[in-house]
Amino acid sequence: MTGPKKNTACHCLYLKDLYRLSLAPGKRPEKWRKGVAKEIGAVFRTVRCNGWHRFRRVADAGSKGFTLVEMLLALTLFALVVSMLYTGFNTVMTPVNTFKSGRDGHEAGLNAMRRIKWDLLSVCLTRNAVYIPANRRPAQDVDRFRFVCRPQTIGQSQHPFSRLRFASFEHLEFNRERDGAIGIIIYQVQPGSNDTWVLQRRDLASVLHRSQDEETDAEPGPVLCDRVKAFELKFMDHQGNVHNEWDSESPDFKFETPAAVTIRLETGDSQTSYVFETTVRLPVARKHSGTEK
Repeated sequence: MTGPKKNTACHCLYLKDLYRLSLAPGKRPEKWRKGVAKEIGAVFRTVRCNGWHRFRRVADAGSKGFTLVEMLLALTLFALVVSMLYTGFNTVMTPVNTFKSGRDGHEAGLNAMRRIKWDLLSVCLTRNAVYIPANRRPAQDVDRFRFVCRPQTIGQSQHPFSRLRFASFEHLEFNRERDGAIGIIIYQVQPGSNDTWVLQRRDLASVLHRSQDEETDAEPGPVLCDRVKAFELKFMDHQGNVHNEWDSESPDFKFETPAAVTIRLETGDSQTSYVFETTVRLPVARKHSGTEK
């Protein structure tokens, strides 16, 4: 039996042959088995001196794993595929999100216009028979059913927004016992989030209780629509003249209420705009002549 060679690969092959001989069927002399074990030990010591990793590399040649370069290449390809899928998904979903946002903004604007129209069609006024002009009564005795609209500038807005106040039978009451009560309706624009503007509707019940001063109450109302870009109201008097504001308690307007109201609402963002405009003819109005229409 020859000794192991110096080459590691040959050592491994030689060791493999010795191992097969030790497991071969048939009876072998004990002296022969001890000789094989001695040779195996000598081969192991030689391989250990020459480098055990070389032995493992040759012994495990049939079950080779991935190298570091192969793993990095696989991860790079995987990241490239995922990025392509993500880009394609965003390309498909961006128009869908834009359409959904535009649809929601359009529906909110339509609902706001309907709400304002319903409130104006149910306007409540002090009749001529009981109305006393402001210059003939004490200053603290204010008409609770006055119709007032003034432009107001909020924050850094470039254009003023209209603020409308009037009494209406369209009071939204959650208490059924008080359903149908008269309410003070206030439409106003207030700052929203991300430098936007929102249109609010304040609805105050118990219009006959003077202790509740709606002009000084700073509590915000529910939001009708957001991303408001313009909210303008124009009023037509009984002679056909158009005004940008109104005050039924002022002699400049002859203590009258308007005959019709034109509403213009614009919503959207920097890229898109939705404009809504309508004119509402008030079903009841107070005229200076003393007759009621």
